[in-house]
Amino acid sequence: MSKLYLQNIVDNISFENQLVKWQGFDLTQFSKENILFDFQKQGLQNALKGLWFYFKEKKKTKLLKHNIQICF
Repeated sequence: MSKLYLQNIVDNISFENQLVKWQGFDLTQFSKENILFDFQKQGLQNALKGLWFYFKEKKKTKLLKHNIQICF
């Protein structure tokens, strides 16, 4: 049985509340002819949450190296 670490991380991130700057993407329509299914939209939201988490942690690590106090 495999452990789903990344899935647990993205499940705990609220897309609507914490990702305000990242919500400008149209997750409903892929092109003029193609509309995404709910599972595809959820996959894209999870990918955005994962990227947001990565860059948040990367920034936090970089700032901590220089002893800069941060709040998220």
